[in-house]
Amino acid sequence: MRVLITIILLATTGLFSQVGSAQSEQSDIELEQFKIEIGEPDGVLTFTGRASRGYYRAYACPTFLVAESVVEATRGAQIRQPSASAQRKSMNVYLQRNRCKPAKGKFRILGKGREVEINHGQEASEYWTALKVSTIEGQEMGLVFDASPYAPST
Repeated sequence: MRVLITIILLATTGLFSQVGSAQSEQSDIELEQFKIEIGEPDGVLTFTGRASRGYYRAYACPTFLVAESVVEATRGAQIRQPSASAQRKSMNVYLQRNRCKPAKGKFRILGKGREVEINHGQEASEYWTALKVSTIEGQEMGLVFDASPYAPST
């Protein structure tokens, strides 16, 4: 009986590790595609920390989980507030509450999380994406990044 349980345990563990490995490979491919889509195939984003007409393209958050929570809260605001300006105001509140500041410096993309679209109409959407990044010094943190192809670089 013990032998049978051990064999089943080993077989299922191997199966789960193969599934996990396939999911990891898929995530890696999606991340590489994302980097190409945003025009940064090397995965390094650079921000001045200055606004372009009151707009910042990215916000640095203490952790990736905080960046994901900001994006998720903004997604929830869409249900309660259908206008884009109200959604953007809500996102700004979530950024401030979570100590996310306009990003400044160079960041290497390590992972991609949740996304939310704030649709201003007429191809004027903002595609806010939670990113796991590291600074050039190696500190891991989160970014809330507008991946829209029309976003001004700041």
